[in-house]
Amino acid sequence: MRSSKFGTRSLVDFVRESARIILRRPGYLTWIVLAYATISFFFLLYERTRRQEMDALKQIELQKQRIAMLEEERQLWSMELSNSKSGDLFKRLSFADAKEAPNEPKLRTALSLNTFAIYALDRGDIQKAKDLLDQSVQTYPTSEAKYYQGVISYKQGKAADAAAVWGQLAKNCSVPKDVYLYLSMAEYKAGNTEAAKAYAETYSQSEFLRRP
Repeated sequence: MRSSKFGTRSLVDFVRESARIILRRPGYLTWIVLAYATISFFFLLYERTRRQEMDALKQIELQKQRIAMLEEERQLWSMELSNSKSGDLFKRLSFADAKEAPNEPKLRTALSLNTFAIYALDRGDIQKAKDLLDQSVQTYPTSEAKYYQGVISYKQGKAADAAAVWGQLAKNCSVPKDVYLYLSMAEYKAGNTEAAKAYAETYSQSEFLRRP
């Protein structure tokens, strides 16, 4: 009983003494409130950052699973394509997207989606290719995805849409000059003969400069 009373009395004395100090020096209360607010802020910030990191890891894991499924489909498509002969007007152009941010996970995911879209396009599954390219652009925009979006628009008879996409690509000096040839085709098919002629001349000049 004595120890209990002593403990209660000590706690009461501590509270009274703390109250006297705060009343004599109000600045202590302000300091305590600021310290509490600061600690609370950083704790909430830490929790928010941790949740964002966990969400990002979940998204990366889902993307990995999606790519694994697509890889299985690609292998099946490759087996079908190896047994068939097909020609296509559009070349598989090389783009410098991979050099922009080689350590960016979203870019690697987008490039993988582009690869699967190209296989779908070779297989003749245009809708599948379109869906994959849309996912790719939403994940990380690349010149390669834009190029094949233009190819799909052209194949679907939407020459003006293809010209619009390739016209944006042509502004990038690192894009293959073959884009000018396809731009010329799209503009001509869309009825823009002057633009078609101008792009054809640009392509011819680039071809001349590339010759040894």
